[in-house]
Amino acid sequence: MPKFKQPVKMPGPPKVDIEQIRREFEGGKFSYWKSAAGMLLDEIDRMKIIMQESTAACTETVRLSDELIEDHKQTARMWHDKYMELLKKHEG
Repeated sequence: MPKFKQPVKMPGPPKVDIEQIRREFEGGKFSYWKSAAGMLLDEIDRMKIIMQESTAACTETVRLSDELIEDHKQTARMWHDKYMELLKKHEG
């Protein structure tokens, strides 16, 4: 048998007067909403810069990795050629 006979009512979200927010945005005075929006825009701009720097760093890392791979390939070819040369001398 259920412990509560009536459903428990949960409080809803606080009432927000959208028209009041619009008036504060359009008016020249300082408001919480203008301040909050400004902080959000600043944070979005900061995140964009971080993403651009991160993308540039990743691109540079990939480029340097490709160069390193090519260097390793050249070194491997050089040692292979040297080995084949010594093998021919030894056999011949």
